[in-house]
Amino acid sequence: MNVLNWLHRSTGAWRSERRYLFQPCKSSKATDLTTDFTIGLLDRPSELRVEWQGQTSGTMDLRLEGDLLHRSRDYFGGGSHSSKVQLLDEDTLLLLTSYNGLDFREEIRFLQDDTYRLRQTVGTDDNGIARIVGQYFEHRTL
Repeated sequence: MNVLNWLHRSTGAWRSERRYLFQPCKSSKATDLTTDFTIGLLDRPSELRVEWQGQTSGTMDLRLEGDLLHRSRDYFGGGSHSSKVQLLDEDTLLLLTSYNGLDFREEIRFLQDDTYRLRQTVGTDDNGIARIVGQYFEHRTL
C-alpha cells in the first residue's frame, strides 16, 4: 500500500460531521459543522480535486509528489501549501502541515471497507499549545 493508493480509496462522495474546539476562547463550547464533499481524480493519477459545500464551499486541487501533498489552497481560503504525508498503516494517513502560524497534525483512518473515515486534527502554535482541535466522522454518501 502506498499513499497514492490510499488517496484513490478516498474518491467518491462523503458527508463530514465535524466538531472543533478553539483555544483561547471565551466559551468552552464546541463548534459543530456538517459538510458534503466529493473527491475525484484529475488527468494524472497523482492529481485529485476536492469540492465541498456546507457552511462554506470551495474547491481544492491536490497533487502528490513523493511524500509531499501539494494543495492549491488551505482550508481557511488562503494560499497554496504542502503537507508531508505518511502511511501509519494501510488504513491511516498522517499529514503534517504548517500555515497561518500553526503546525497541524492530521490523521485520517478508513473503517469498515472504506465506508467510514475518522479524522482528527490538532493545530499547535510555536510554543506547542493546541489552538485548534478537530474531530470528524465521515461516511460515504454514494
